[in-house]
This record gives sequence, structure tokens and C-alpha cells, in this order.
Amino acid sequence: TVPHFDEDFGQIGKRAARDEKTGKTYYVPANMKYEDWKKSFVAGDKTGLKEVPLDDIIKAENISDSLTNIQKNDLNRLLNETSEKAKNVWEMYSSQIIVENPNFEDVPHYNLHGISINISKISNDIYVDVGDGPELYRKAYNELFHECGHAIDNIAGRNLSGGTFEAFYSENFISGKYKTTLGAMLEEEVEEAVKKFGEQKMAEKLLNMPLAESVDISDIFGAFTQNNVIGLTGHSIDYWNGDVNSKAAREAFAEMYSAELSAPDSLKKFKEYFPKSYEIFVEILEDIIAIKIER
Repeated sequence: TVPHFDEDFGQIGKRAARDEKTGKTYYVPANMKYEDWKKSFVAGDKTGLKEVPLDDIIKAENISDSLTNIQKNDLNRLLNETSEKAKNVWEMYSSQIIVENPNFEDVPHYNLHGISINISKISNDIYVDVGDGPELYRKAYNELFHECGHAIDNIAGRNLSGGTFEAFYSENFISGKYKTTLGAMLEEEVEEAVKKFGEQKMAEKLLNMPLAESVDISDIFGAFTQNNVIGLTGHSIDYWNGDVNSKAAREAFAEMYSAELSAPDSLKKFKEYFPKSYEIFVEILEDIIAIKIER
């Protein structure tokens, strides 16, 4: 994968990039092109780049203190641009989440044992080579919001269940409007799409979408079709063994939450293919806000 830097990053004039070989972090200009990034972080020529002082990379357990000042500015901008409900949930729950490692080198994940997250890419858009050149895979901070989505879901589930360790709110929430769970509605909407287009055609539609649009819904289609209907991304078939509805509800909640905050292309496709599931997701946000206020 290769990071990508926007042509114009708005009012923020620079971003931070980490050299995976040395572990050092450098300020990079907002208008840095891919070829310049490659020269600096692949070939190793750091001419003209300023190293971020260690004091500016604060090592601590909570999310805010795990980010550089530049990243904090990015985060605040994204929160101010998202829906009021998603922002309220973040403000109510994020302080309870611990960051074990903000530069994790393996698969990012949520650790329910410590209500903690391990993340690898939080400040750069992630591009992958799909054969015809790099294509956007995930927006900046998407992994952070995704894993925090899992954490928030688990925290709310524990609160409601009286402390049950592995409780996730999204698994058992019953929609007031649709009288069903998020997992059951996801399954229903996958079946509707597959019935309308057929497995092969639906899979082709996912494969032909830009990655930024298909990255999350591809995973949900795969969950309920044994990965017969899937784009370029998704969990393995083995991951979905067991209670598919519960696992899909957890993943969809985290994916919709991260899309709400940082991935508008993905959110657009959720609303297109999973409109009722998205409504249930919003109901869940409203409910966990109410639970937090009551407590």
C-alpha cells in the first residue's frame, strides 16, 4: 500500500508521516505528490523535511494524548463535519478507550480485554495498487474510527448488560421502527439485493465500484453469501463461522460509524444498499446517547 496526499488539504498546511524503517515521524506539506512521498519514504531522501519533535508525539493511553497536534486538528475537523449524533457518541465514549499502539504493524484490532485499540494508519489516506495504479482504499483516520466503533459498541453493551464482558450493543438492539435486530436487517437487505441482481451480477457491481465505495459493504455481502458475493475486501469465510448475524451487526456498526465520520463514499453505498440497516444504526446511536445521559 502507498499513502496519498491530497492536492489541497484546506486550512491545515502540513501533515505527519512516519518512516516505517526508522520509526521517525516527519512533517510533510499538504500538497506533497506521490512521487515526492516515494522519494522521501521509499528511497529515503528526507531533504527538506523536518522531523517531528518527540515532545510533539505524546505517548499516553487515551486517544487524544496518542495523537500529534496536527492529527488532533484533523480529528477535530472531521468531528465538526460529521452528524451531530456521531459526534455526540464520540464525545461521550471515546475518553474510555485506550490506545495500546498507534503505530501497530499487524492487523488493526479492538481488544475487549482492555477496551483498547491497536491501529496502524491514522493520518494518511491509504491507497492500494489494483493493477491500473493506486486507488483509494481507506480515508485517513478510518481505522481509528472503525476500531473505536467496536469499542463504543462494547462499552454500551456492557453498560446495558450490567457488565457482561463480551456484550455488544449492536447485537441485541431491537429497532423501534422495524422490530428486528441490525443483523437480521442486514441479512434481509443482502437477500433483497442478491434476488434483484443475482449473485454474479451483484459481485460484479462490487468489483467495479471504486474501492472507497465498496470497501465496507463488500464485507457485509460476503458475510451472508459465504463470500460468493464480495468485492476486493472483506473477512475470510472462517471469520463468519458461528452467529453470522451478531458478527455482521458488530462489523456493520463499526463500518457505518467510521464511514459516518471519515468515509463519505462508503456511507453513500451503505445508504443505497442498506437503507433500513442504516436507519437502525442511527437508532442505536440515539439509544447509546440516551443510556449514557441516564447514567
